[in-house]
Amino acid sequence: MTQAELAQQAGLSRMTVQRLESNGLDPRLSTLQEMARVLEQDLVALPSHLRPAFEQWLAQQKH
Repeated sequence: MTQAELAQQAGLSRMTVQRLESNGLDPRLSTLQEMARVLEQDLVALPSHLRPAFEQWLAQQKH
Protein backbone atom coordinates (compact mmCIF):
# COMPACT_ATOMS: atom_id res chain seq x y z
CA MET A 1 0.00 0.00 0.00
CA THR A 2 1.34 3.41 -0.92
CA GLN A 3 1.40 6.44 1.35
CA ALA A 4 -1.24 8.03 -0.86
CA GLU A 5 -3.53 5.00 -0.62
CA LEU A 6 -3.13 4.80 3.16
CA ALA A 7 -3.74 8.51 3.51
CA GLN A 8 -6.88 8.41 1.38
CA GLN A 9 -8.38 5.40 3.16
CA ALA A 10 -7.53 6.77 6.63
CA GLY A 11 -8.76 10.29 5.86
CA LEU A 12 -5.29 11.82 6.18
CA SER A 13 -3.06 13.81 3.87
CA ARG A 14 -0.16 12.04 2.18
CA MET A 15 2.15 14.55 3.88
CA THR A 16 0.81 13.48 7.29
CA VAL A 17 1.55 9.83 6.53
CA GLN A 18 5.02 10.77 5.24
CA ARG A 19 5.77 12.76 8.41
CA LEU A 20 4.54 9.91 10.61
CA GLU A 21 6.83 7.45 8.83
CA SER A 22 9.83 9.74 9.24
CA ASN A 23 9.11 10.42 12.95
CA GLY A 24 8.45 14.06 12.12
CA LEU A 25 5.02 14.06 13.71
CA ASP A 26 3.63 12.89 17.04
CA PRO A 27 0.30 11.27 16.10
CA ARG A 28 -2.95 11.37 17.98
CA LEU A 29 -4.29 8.07 19.24
CA SER A 30 -7.26 8.43 16.89
CA THR A 31 -4.87 8.74 13.93
CA LEU A 32 -3.03 5.56 14.93
CA GLN A 33 -6.33 3.73 15.41
CA GLU A 34 -7.56 4.73 11.96
CA MET A 35 -4.29 3.74 10.30
CA ALA A 36 -4.36 0.38 12.10
CA ARG A 37 -7.94 -0.17 10.93
CA VAL A 38 -7.00 0.54 7.31
CA LEU A 39 -3.98 -1.77 7.56
CA GLU A 40 -6.09 -4.46 9.30
CA GLN A 41 -3.76 -4.46 12.31
CA ASP A 42 -4.31 -4.33 16.05
CA LEU A 43 -3.02 -1.37 18.01
CA VAL A 44 -1.58 -2.59 21.32
CA ALA A 45 0.04 -0.74 24.21
CA LEU A 46 2.97 -2.53 25.83
CA PRO A 47 4.34 -1.58 29.26
CA SER A 48 7.96 -0.48 28.92
CA HIS A 49 9.26 -3.13 31.32
CA LEU A 50 7.95 -5.84 28.96
CA ARG A 51 9.53 -4.37 25.83
CA PRO A 52 12.90 -6.22 26.02
CA ALA A 53 11.21 -9.61 26.38
CA PHE A 54 8.76 -8.77 23.60
CA GLU A 55 11.53 -7.67 21.23
CA GLN A 56 13.44 -10.86 21.99
CA TRP A 57 10.33 -12.91 21.24
CA LEU A 58 9.81 -11.02 17.96
CA ALA A 59 13.41 -11.68 16.91
CA GLN A 60 12.93 -15.39 17.56
CA GLN A 61 9.80 -15.43 15.39
CA LYS A 62 11.78 -14.17 12.40
CA HIS A 63 14.11 -17.19 12.42
